[in-house]
Amino acid sequence: MRIVIIADPIDEQYAGVYYYTKHLIEALIKIDKENEYIFMHTRINDFFNNQKEVIIPNYRWLPGWMSLRKFVFISFALLKIKPDVVLEPAHIGPFSFFYKCKKVVTIHDLTPVLFPQYHIKISSIIHRLFLPLILRNADGVLVPSECTKKDIERLYQPKVPIQVTYEAVTEDFQPSSKKQIREVKDKFGIEKPYILSVGTLEPRKNLITLLKAYKILSEKGYDYQLVIVGRKGWYFKELLEEIENFGKDIIITGYVSRSELSAFYSGAEVMVFPSLYEGFGLPPLEAMQCGCPVICSNTSSLPEICGKAAILIDPNVPEDLQIALQKVLTDDNIRSSMRHEGIKQAGKFSWEKCARETLEFFRLLHNR
Repeated sequence: MRIVIIADPIDEQYAGVYYYTKHLIEALIKIDKENEYIFMHTRINDFFNNQKEVIIPNYRWLPGWMSLRKFVFISFALLKIKPDVVLEPAHIGPFSFFYKCKKVVTIHDLTPVLFPQYHIKISSIIHRLFLPLILRNADGVLVPSECTKKDIERLYQPKVPIQVTYEAVTEDFQPSSKKQIREVKDKFGIEKPYILSVGTLEPRKNLITLLKAYKILSEKGYDYQLVIVGRKGWYFKELLEEIENFGKDIIITGYVSRSELSAFYSGAEVMVFPSLYEGFGLPPLEAMQCGCPVICSNTSSLPEICGKAAILIDPNVPEDLQIALQKVLTDDNIRSSMRHEGIKQAGKFSWEKCARETLEFFRLLHNR
C-alpha cells in the first residue's frame, strides 16, 4: 500500500495531537517495511529526514489559505501521489478528494460537541458543523477509546467502521532517582511531601474540585503542598485567583521537560486527575508508569484506561476526592499496592501495538 499521512501536527506541535501523530509515525516506520509512507506537512522539519514527504506551506496571513490548502491543494497533491490510504490524524478531515482512495480520520474526543462550555466558541462551532461531514466522507475512523467510539455512534450513527487503537506512554517515563527528584523539588521550591496534578489549566480539567478537596484536607491538618504542572489554557484567570489564596502551599510550574515531569510523578505521594471528560487521558498512565498512585474521575474513558489500578471518584464531589486523598496519604500499604498495580496497568499499552492495529485497519479498508 501507498499510505499518506497528513502530518501537520508534527510541524505545529499542538498538544496531544502532536504526540499521537509523532509516536504513531515512529512506530509505523519501525514495524512496517512492506508499505510506502509519504508524509504531507507544512514546512521543512528534521523529523522527516530520510522519509518521503510533500510540503504544502501554510500561509496563515493569506485570507482563506487554510481552506484552500485543506480542500484544494492537498487534493491536487493526492491526485499526483495516487495513494491507497490517507490518514488525517487531527480531527478535521478528510473531505472529498479528487483522487479516489481510502480516507481515514482519527477523532480523539467529542469534547467540543459534548461540552461546548469548556471550549472556545469557534472550536465548538467548527466541530459541530464539520464532524457529520467528516464521518460521511471517511471510509474509516480511528479513536483512542471505546468511550469515544460509543459517543460517536450515539451522536452520529456513522455507517463506516470505527476502530479503537489505544495510545500509550513512551518509554522515557520511568521511576526517577532520588537525585533527580531532589533536583526538581529544589528547582521549583517544593519543601513538603506533595500532591501532584498534571494538565492544562482550563475548565474541563476541573481543578476547582481539586482545590476544594485540598482545602478540606488542609483544614483537617494534613500538611502537603499541591503541585500543578501544566500550561495556562483558556479561561484560567479565575482559577489563578483562587490558587493565590493558598499562598506557597500551591505551586504552578508551567511547562516542564519530560525528564522533569517523570521526576514530579516519581516524587509525588499521589497524582490527582479530576478531569470532566477525556477521549483517552495520558497523564494517569504516565504517572502509573513512573510508579505514582493515581486518583482520577470515574467519567468518560478514564475507568477504561486506568482499570482497577486507580481510585475513581465523582469529579463533581470534592468530598469524595478528599476522602480518597486521605485514604491514600495515610496508608503506606495502599500506596505500595497502587504503585505496583499502576506499573502493570501502564504496561498493557504500547505505541507498537497501536501502530499494528492501525496498519491492520488500513489493510482491512484497502481490501474492501
